[in-house]
Amino acid sequence: MNTKTLLVALFCLASATAFSQTEKGRFVVSGKTSLDFSYSETTLKGSVSPGFDTSDNMSNFTVTASGGYFVFDGFAPDLQVSFTSQEDKADNRLSQFTVMPGAMYYPLNKGIVRPFVQAGIGYVNVSIKTPLDTGGKYTQSYNGWTWGGGLGASFFVKEHISIDLAAQYVAIKTSYSGDSSQKMNIDGFAGVVGFSLYF
Repeated sequence: MNTKTLLVALFCLASATAFSQTEKGRFVVSGKTSLDFSYSETTLKGSVSPGFDTSDNMSNFTVTASGGYFVFDGFAPDLQVSFTSQEDKADNRLSQFTVMPGAMYYPLNKGIVRPFVQAGIGYVNVSIKTPLDTGGKYTQSYNGWTWGGGLGASFFVKEHISIDLAAQYVAIKTSYSGDSSQKMNIDGFAGVVGFSLYF
């Protein structure tokens, strides 16, 4: 068997072992984190004093876990749980917790590399902690809804394991727990990397 024939055989074998992960009846569990070029911008309505300079766009770090079930080939409703943390030089901290039901769709159900689209809408809580001159921290809480979507690709490095790369957009609309007329909205873009298990 010459080199060319061997390469063709290996390619066919790799393609054959990566066709059933996104078929109906499979589960997928994923973990993702934001890349360095994550970006967010905050806008305020009412007499909100969040404690940090919202004109200064802050980078953020996000960790997301999700699980889904393929009800059709390539289509899986899923549930995402995310945690985001931001901090500025003055030690003001913003923490964001999100629960977002959604769905993901793989238009191609075969191959080593498979593009996907993902979207969802859910609940978000944003907590801001600001240092006090007397010590300790003052905490503000905002609650509301969030929605987002993304485009990416899964690279199947093993039969049931993929490395996932994606670009995502998320919009957050919240109200201050002490006064619903005070609003804080956050819009963000992020590059994310993660991995998924299929079984």
